[in-house]
Amino acid sequence: ACTSERASPASAPAEAGCPTPILLPQQQPMLTRLCMAEIPAVGSSPLPPPPQPPPPLAAPTPSAAPSVAGASSLKEVDNRVPDFTGRWLLSRIEGDFHALMVDVGAGWWQRWLAKRMNYGIGKVGQDIEQSGDDFTIVHQGGRCPATTAFRVGAPPQRTGGPDGAPMLVMARWEDSALRVRMRRPDGKKLPTGVRRLIDGNMVVEGKTSSGKVVRRIFTRRPTGQEEAARQRSPAAAERPSLAAPASPPLPLALLAPAAHTSLGGASSVPDFSGRWVLRRIEGKFEDLMADFGADLATRRVARRMKFGIGKIMQEITCAGNELSIVNIGGREVTTTKLSIGAAEHLASGPDGSPILVQPRWEGSCLWTAMRKAEDGSALPLVMRRLVGAEMVLESITSSGEVVRR
Repeated sequence: ACTSERASPASAPAEAGCPTPILLPQQQPMLTRLCMAEIPAVGSSPLPPPPQPPPPLAAPTPSAAPSVAGASSLKEVDNRVPDFTGRWLLSRIEGDFHALMVDVGAGWWQRWLAKRMNYGIGKVGQDIEQSGDDFTIVHQGGRCPATTAFRVGAPPQRTGGPDGAPMLVMARWEDSALRVRMRRPDGKKLPTGVRRLIDGNMVVEGKTSSGKVVRRIFTRRPTGQEEAARQRSPAAAERPSLAAPASPPLPLALLAPAAHTSLGGASSVPDFSGRWVLRRIEGKFEDLMADFGADLATRRVARRMKFGIGKIMQEITCAGNELSIVNIGGREVTTTKLSIGAAEHLASGPDGSPILVQPRWEGSCLWTAMRKAEDGSALPLVMRRLVGAEMVLESITSSGEVVRR
């Protein structure tokens, strides 16, 4: 038998069935307990298997944080998706934006006007509200405020475009970027837009039909509450202003809301019929005369006559989309006839010279693009609208100045 006291091999004779092992100190207690157990006789049933240790107890799940299927994946998605909420101002453009406007379908007079206004840098903005996958984007600074609303991951949705015209959009997330595919209701595809946040700026990227990348970079503008809080701060005078730099106001025709009753529905257009007399002029009208081709002598005579204020008149007759304008008070009485929405056609200018015109409704504003019939050179665009009881004619000179009559 083996005992708990260590014995030398010579003084502890071995007994049958229980050989004396050489024990290490750390092994002796375990081997002692094993040898003290009952040893079956030779030929009897084999030793029973040693008992298995009990399984370890599972760590209790805290009741305060129950496990919800899919919670971790939702959290990862929320961390990956950026938040575009805020007021954004266009600060610069990289690439050929003129070519992108061609792909969108903008007419040459719209592209000419956009170029004169430096494509809206420092004027055009986007006010974005984002709630998860739901977006509402209000485009500011164009002809009129336009709203685009859509849900990411949904089937194609009908909404308004930046120009107010209806379109179908389908948006999806690509990692931290928002890709928006667009097309007109007639099926015409528009350039795909990719929107992402880079270094605190919002970058909207598109590709022209020739594959060139065009980027518009928007900087964040402070909200009214943030700006008020900044002004109340004692250190406001020591910090640089975050507000957008001052810029000349846009024409009324570019800021007034369109009179569309619904997306894609009928729109309410004004009736210009009546007899109108020139009451006042705002802006450098002499520069506008030069852009129309008036020589120096003609401009001097007009300046002496105060540019016809109180004398120049227009008698207008509207019949649907047919407009007849009789110009009175110049060297001679002339008549300009416009077919709104028709292709470019020949007409007589206010001075009687032949011009090519292409008028169209833009909301409640009548846009008339013109160019000289003899050489095709562009003339200033005329935007006509009713403001209260007044008819306002607006144009932009080649230097970017707004002139109102």
